[in-house]
Amino acid sequence: MRLQDNVSDEAKDFIRHLLIYNPAKRMTAEQALKHPWLNSARAAVAAASRPIDPEVLDSLRDYSKLGNFKRAALEAIAFSMSAQSIKHLREQFVKMDRDQTGFVTLKEFADVLTSSGLSRVSSRAHTFSRGNP
Repeated sequence: MRLQDNVSDEAKDFIRHLLIYNPAKRMTAEQALKHPWLNSARAAVAAASRPIDPEVLDSLRDYSKLGNFKRAALEAIAFSMSAQSIKHLREQFVKMDRDQTGFVTLKEFADVLTSSGLSRVSSRAHTFSRGNP
């Protein structure tokens, strides 16, 4: 696998336009700041810096208290969620998964609770860990 295989087409376009030798044909700083790749990167950073949706935290707490049958039923229902709802939940998960492993550790979750301003973090985090099978 080549390095550029992991780079988006927008990023390649951005770099390609910055590397034009002739300054008259090269993208200006103003144009670079308006490039779609830079705008999408800004949006991703802004989304990651917003706090976790309190409803998501409440739903996770409620889910942790459910039995196996109810959990299975909710997982089946999740397949019928709208694309917008799935996108929202994905954004919330990415905010919690700070080391980008695809898993949220108890420490990451406790850090999210603390940064969200919730009190008694250790007891809330413990509630979630008890609910895991």
